[in-house]
Amino acid sequence: MFRSMTAFGRGQSHGQNEDYLVEIHSVNSRRLEIVINIPVGLTEFDPRLRKLIAGSISRGRVAVSISCQPVPNRGEALRLDTEMARDIKRAYDDLMKSLGYEGQVSFSLIASRHDLLTPVKPPADPEVRWAGLKAAAEKALAQLLAMKEAEAKNLRGDFEEDLADLEQMVASIAELAPASLETRKEILQTRITEASPDLDDNQDRFAREIAILADKLDISEELTRLKSHIAQFRSLLEDVEPCGRTIDFVIQEMNREINTIGAKANDLMISRLVVRGKTELQKLREQAQNIE
Repeated sequence: MFRSMTAFGRGQSHGQNEDYLVEIHSVNSRRLEIVINIPVGLTEFDPRLRKLIAGSISRGRVAVSISCQPVPNRGEALRLDTEMARDIKRAYDDLMKSLGYEGQVSFSLIASRHDLLTPVKPPADPEVRWAGLKAAAEKALAQLLAMKEAEAKNLRGDFEEDLADLEQMVASIAELAPASLETRKEILQTRITEASPDLDDNQDRFAREIAILADKLDISEELTRLKSHIAQFRSLLEDVEPCGRTIDFVIQEMNREINTIGAKANDLMISRLVVRGKTELQKLREQAQNIE
Protein backbone atom coordinates (compact mmCIF):
# COMPACT_ATOMS: atom_id res chain seq x y z
CA MET A 1 0.00 0.00 0.00
CA PHE A 2 1.55 3.24 -1.18
CA ARG A 3 0.70 5.93 1.40
CA SER A 4 2.37 8.97 2.83
CA MET A 5 3.20 9.14 6.54
CA THR A 6 2.35 12.86 6.81
CA ALA A 7 -1.36 13.61 7.19
CA PHE A 8 -4.07 15.04 9.46
CA GLY A 9 -7.59 13.96 10.32
CA ARG A 10 -10.40 15.36 12.46
CA GLY A 11 -13.62 13.75 13.63
CA GLN A 12 -16.58 14.69 15.84
CA SER A 13 -19.46 12.72 17.32
CA HIS A 14 -22.36 13.25 19.72
CA GLY A 15 -22.62 10.79 22.58
CA GLN A 16 -25.39 10.20 25.11
CA ASN A 17 -24.24 12.92 27.50
CA GLU A 18 -21.05 14.16 25.81
CA ASP A 19 -19.66 15.47 22.54
CA TYR A 20 -16.31 14.10 21.37
CA LEU A 21 -13.61 15.66 19.19
CA VAL A 22 -10.65 13.60 17.96
CA GLU A 23 -7.70 15.02 15.99
CA ILE A 24 -4.97 12.78 14.58
CA HIS A 25 -1.69 14.04 13.15
CA SER A 26 0.95 11.68 11.73
CA VAL A 27 4.55 12.40 10.71
CA ASN A 28 7.60 10.38 9.60
CA SER A 29 9.06 7.68 11.84
CA ARG A 30 10.85 4.38 11.28
CA ARG A 31 8.29 2.54 13.40
CA LEU A 32 4.76 3.02 14.66
CA GLU A 33 4.64 5.36 17.64
CA ILE A 34 1.25 6.39 19.05
CA VAL A 35 0.99 9.29 21.49
CA ILE A 36 -2.49 9.96 22.90
CA ASN A 37 -3.52 13.07 24.81
CA ILE A 38 -6.75 11.97 26.46
CA PRO A 39 -8.90 13.49 29.25
CA VAL A 40 -8.66 11.79 32.63
CA GLY A 41 -12.26 10.61 32.46
CA LEU A 42 -11.60 8.69 29.25
CA THR A 43 -8.26 7.04 30.08
CA GLU A 44 -9.91 3.61 30.33
CA PHE A 45 -10.37 3.74 26.55
CA ASP A 46 -6.69 4.40 25.77
CA PRO A 47 -5.88 0.72 24.96
CA ARG A 48 -8.88 0.45 22.63
CA LEU A 49 -7.88 3.61 20.81
CA ARG A 50 -4.33 2.35 20.31
CA LYS A 51 -5.63 -0.92 18.91
CA LEU A 52 -8.01 0.93 16.58
CA ILE A 53 -5.21 3.16 15.23
CA ALA A 54 -2.68 0.33 14.93
CA GLY A 55 -5.20 -1.57 12.82
CA SER A 56 -5.12 1.18 10.18
CA ILE A 57 -1.55 2.57 10.36
CA SER A 58 1.66 0.55 10.24
CA ARG A 59 4.38 3.20 10.51
CA GLY A 60 4.84 6.82 11.60
CA ARG A 61 4.55 8.95 14.71
CA VAL A 62 0.84 9.37 15.37
CA ALA A 63 -0.26 12.11 17.77
CA VAL A 64 -3.88 11.87 18.94
CA SER A 65 -5.66 14.69 20.74
CA ILE A 66 -9.07 14.07 22.32
CA SER A 67 -11.51 16.47 23.92
CA CYS A 68 -14.80 15.63 25.61
CA GLN A 69 -17.48 18.23 26.28
CA PRO A 70 -20.42 17.37 28.59
CA VAL A 71 -23.79 18.45 27.17
CA PRO A 72 -26.40 19.62 29.70
CA ASN A 73 -29.91 18.16 29.56
CA ARG A 74 -29.05 15.52 26.93
CA GLY A 75 -30.34 12.17 28.10
CA GLU A 76 -31.38 13.60 31.47
CA ALA A 77 -34.51 12.61 33.39
CA LEU A 78 -36.40 14.91 35.80
CA ARG A 79 -37.02 14.12 39.44
CA LEU A 80 -39.96 15.76 41.25
CA ASP A 81 -39.49 16.55 44.94
CA THR A 82 -43.06 15.90 46.17
CA GLU A 83 -42.16 16.35 49.84
CA MET A 84 -40.89 19.85 49.09
CA ALA A 85 -44.09 20.57 47.17
CA ARG A 86 -46.22 19.55 50.20
CA ASP A 87 -44.05 21.64 52.51
CA ILE A 88 -44.46 24.63 50.21
CA LYS A 89 -48.25 24.19 50.10
CA ARG A 90 -48.46 23.94 53.89
CA ALA A 91 -46.29 27.01 54.28
CA TYR A 92 -48.49 29.02 51.91
CA ASP A 93 -51.68 27.75 53.63
CA ASP A 94 -50.33 28.83 57.01
CA LEU A 95 -49.34 32.18 55.56
CA MET A 96 -52.82 32.77 54.13
CA LYS A 97 -54.48 31.87 57.41
CA SER A 98 -52.15 34.10 59.41
CA LEU A 99 -53.00 36.99 57.10
CA GLY A 100 -56.71 36.27 57.18
CA TYR A 101 -57.07 35.21 53.55
CA GLU A 102 -59.74 32.71 52.54
CA GLY A 103 -59.43 30.06 49.81
CA GLN A 104 -56.79 27.60 48.57
CA VAL A 105 -53.25 28.09 47.40
CA SER A 106 -53.24 27.86 43.58
CA PHE A 107 -51.43 24.97 41.92
CA SER A 108 -49.73 27.35 39.46
CA LEU A 109 -48.01 29.11 42.35
CA ILE A 110 -46.49 25.86 43.60
CA ALA A 111 -45.64 24.60 40.09
CA SER A 112 -43.75 27.82 39.36
CA ARG A 113 -41.07 26.74 41.80
CA HIS A 114 -38.23 25.47 39.55
CA ASP A 115 -36.39 23.88 42.45
CA LEU A 116 -39.09 21.19 42.65
CA LEU A 117 -37.69 19.59 39.47
CA THR A 118 -34.05 18.51 39.30
CA PRO A 119 -32.34 16.85 36.32
CA VAL A 120 -30.97 13.39 36.90
CA LYS A 121 -28.27 12.04 34.54
CA PRO A 122 -28.50 8.32 33.86
CA PRO A 123 -25.46 6.30 34.91
CA ALA A 124 -22.64 6.58 32.34
CA ASP A 125 -22.46 3.29 30.43
CA PRO A 126 -18.79 2.68 29.43
CA GLU A 127 -19.81 0.92 26.22
CA VAL A 128 -22.07 3.81 25.24
CA ARG A 129 -19.26 6.27 25.92
CA TRP A 130 -16.80 4.14 23.93
CA ALA A 131 -19.22 4.02 21.00
CA GLY A 132 -19.33 7.83 20.90
CA LEU A 133 -15.57 8.20 21.21
CA LYS A 134 -14.93 5.45 18.64
CA ALA A 135 -17.23 7.13 16.12
CA ALA A 136 -15.22 10.36 16.34
CA ALA A 137 -11.91 8.46 16.12
CA GLU A 138 -13.05 6.51 13.05
CA LYS A 139 -14.03 9.74 11.28
CA ALA A 140 -10.62 11.24 12.07
CA LEU A 141 -8.87 8.09 10.85
CA ALA A 142 -10.84 8.05 7.61
CA GLN A 143 -9.86 11.65 6.90
CA LEU A 144 -6.25 10.93 7.85
CA LEU A 145 -6.01 7.91 5.53
CA ALA A 146 -7.61 9.84 2.66
CA MET A 147 -4.97 12.54 3.04
CA LYS A 148 -2.21 9.92 3.20
CA GLU A 149 -3.31 8.49 -0.13
CA ALA A 150 -3.65 11.93 -1.71
CA GLU A 151 -0.12 12.86 -0.61
CA ALA A 152 1.18 9.55 -1.97
CA LYS A 153 -0.24 10.34 -5.41
CA ASN A 154 1.87 13.49 -5.48
CA LEU A 155 4.97 11.46 -4.58
CA ARG A 156 4.28 8.73 -7.11
CA GLY A 157 5.07 10.94 -10.08
CA ASP A 158 8.47 11.78 -8.57
CA PHE A 159 9.22 8.09 -7.98
CA GLU A 160 8.30 7.17 -11.54
CA GLU A 161 10.48 9.93 -12.94
CA ASP A 162 13.50 8.87 -10.86
CA LEU A 163 13.02 5.19 -11.74
CA ALA A 164 12.87 6.07 -15.44
CA ASP A 165 16.16 7.96 -15.09
CA LEU A 166 17.72 4.94 -13.38
CA GLU A 167 16.53 2.67 -16.18
CA GLN A 168 18.10 4.98 -18.72
CA MET A 169 21.34 4.91 -16.73
CA VAL A 170 21.34 1.10 -16.68
CA ALA A 171 20.72 0.96 -20.43
CA SER A 172 23.54 3.41 -21.11
CA ILE A 173 26.00 1.48 -18.92
CA ALA A 174 25.00 -1.81 -20.58
CA GLU A 175 25.72 -0.23 -23.96
CA LEU A 176 29.13 1.10 -22.88
CA ALA A 177 30.30 -1.99 -20.95
CA PRO A 178 31.47 -4.18 -23.90
CA ALA A 179 33.54 -1.39 -25.46
CA SER A 180 35.03 -0.59 -22.07
CA LEU A 181 36.09 -4.21 -21.64
CA GLU A 182 37.65 -4.31 -25.12
CA THR A 183 39.59 -1.15 -24.37
CA ARG A 184 40.94 -2.68 -21.18
CA LYS A 185 41.93 -5.82 -23.08
CA GLU A 186 43.84 -3.77 -25.65
CA ILE A 187 45.65 -1.87 -22.91
CA LEU A 188 46.57 -5.12 -21.19
CA GLN A 189 47.80 -6.67 -24.44
CA THR A 190 49.93 -3.60 -25.19
CA ARG A 191 51.54 -3.73 -21.76
CA ILE A 192 52.32 -7.43 -22.04
CA THR A 193 53.76 -6.94 -25.54
CA GLU A 194 55.91 -4.06 -24.38
CA ALA A 195 57.16 -6.14 -21.48
CA SER A 196 57.91 -9.12 -23.76
CA PRO A 197 57.97 -8.43 -27.54
CA ASP A 198 57.71 -12.13 -28.34
CA LEU A 199 53.96 -12.43 -27.82
CA ASP A 200 53.89 -16.09 -28.82
CA ASP A 201 55.73 -16.91 -25.62
CA ASN A 202 53.10 -15.02 -23.62
CA GLN A 203 49.88 -16.36 -25.13
CA ASP A 204 49.05 -18.42 -22.05
CA ARG A 205 49.84 -15.56 -19.74
CA PHE A 206 47.80 -13.17 -21.87
CA ALA A 207 44.82 -15.56 -21.92
CA ARG A 208 44.94 -15.92 -18.14
CA GLU A 209 45.20 -12.17 -17.58
CA ILE A 210 42.32 -11.53 -19.99
CA ALA A 211 40.15 -14.08 -18.16
CA ILE A 212 40.93 -12.49 -14.80
CA LEU A 213 40.32 -9.01 -16.19
CA ALA A 214 37.02 -10.00 -17.80
CA ASP A 215 35.83 -11.48 -14.52
CA LYS A 216 36.82 -8.37 -12.58
CA LEU A 217 35.18 -5.99 -15.05
CA ASP A 218 32.06 -8.03 -15.77
CA ILE A 219 29.06 -6.02 -14.52
CA SER A 220 26.34 -7.98 -16.30
CA GLU A 221 25.08 -9.57 -13.07
CA GLU A 222 24.94 -6.22 -11.30
CA LEU A 223 23.02 -4.68 -14.20
CA THR A 224 20.58 -7.60 -14.23
CA ARG A 225 19.97 -7.31 -10.49
CA LEU A 226 19.58 -3.55 -10.77
CA LYS A 227 16.92 -3.98 -13.46
CA SER A 228 15.16 -6.49 -11.20
CA HIS A 229 15.23 -4.06 -8.26
CA ILE A 230 13.72 -1.30 -10.40
CA ALA A 231 10.93 -3.64 -11.49
CA GLN A 232 10.35 -4.68 -7.88
CA PHE A 233 10.19 -1.03 -6.82
CA ARG A 234 7.47 -0.38 -9.39
CA SER A 235 5.49 -3.42 -8.24
CA LEU A 236 5.62 -2.17 -4.65
CA LEU A 237 3.81 0.98 -5.73
CA GLU A 238 0.85 -1.27 -6.59
CA ASP A 239 1.06 -3.49 -3.50
CA VAL A 240 -1.98 -3.76 -1.21
CA GLU A 241 0.21 -3.90 1.91
CA PRO A 242 2.26 -1.04 3.42
CA CYS A 243 5.53 -0.94 1.48
CA GLY A 244 7.71 1.75 3.09
CA ARG A 245 10.12 -0.62 4.84
CA THR A 246 10.45 -2.82 1.74
CA ILE A 247 11.15 0.22 -0.41
CA ASP A 248 13.93 1.22 2.01
CA PHE A 249 15.49 -2.23 1.63
CA VAL A 250 15.21 -2.20 -2.19
CA ILE A 251 16.92 1.20 -2.34
CA GLN A 252 19.77 -0.15 -0.20
CA GLU A 253 20.19 -3.08 -2.60
CA MET A 254 20.12 -0.76 -5.61
CA ASN A 255 22.79 1.39 -4.01
CA ARG A 256 24.95 -1.68 -3.41
CA GLU A 257 24.72 -2.72 -7.08
CA ILE A 258 25.55 0.78 -8.33
CA ASN A 259 28.57 0.98 -6.02
CA THR A 260 29.80 -2.38 -7.30
CA ILE A 261 29.38 -1.24 -10.90
CA GLY A 262 31.37 1.89 -10.17
CA ALA A 263 34.14 -0.12 -8.54
CA LYS A 264 34.33 -2.74 -11.31
CA ALA A 265 33.93 -0.61 -14.42
CA ASN A 266 37.10 1.48 -14.50
CA ASP A 267 35.72 3.72 -17.23
CA LEU A 268 35.22 7.48 -17.26
CA MET A 269 31.82 7.48 -19.00
CA ILE A 270 30.48 4.69 -16.83
CA SER A 271 31.75 6.45 -13.71
CA ARG A 272 29.83 9.57 -14.69
CA LEU A 273 26.68 7.50 -15.18
CA VAL A 274 27.22 5.89 -11.78
CA VAL A 275 27.42 9.32 -10.15
CA ARG A 276 24.17 10.27 -11.85
CA GLY A 277 22.59 7.04 -10.66
CA LYS A 278 23.64 7.74 -7.08
CA THR A 279 22.03 11.16 -7.33
CA GLU A 280 18.75 9.61 -8.43
CA LEU A 281 18.98 7.04 -5.64
CA GLN A 282 19.48 9.79 -3.08
CA LYS A 283 16.33 11.49 -4.33
CA LEU A 284 14.45 8.18 -4.04
CA ARG A 285 15.80 7.64 -0.53
CA GLU A 286 14.68 11.08 0.64
CA GLN A 287 11.21 10.65 -0.84
CA ALA A 288 10.89 7.14 0.60
CA GLN A 289 11.31 8.53 4.12
CA ASN A 290 7.70 9.71 3.88
CA ILE A 291 6.20 6.38 2.76
CA GLU A 292 4.31 4.30 5.30
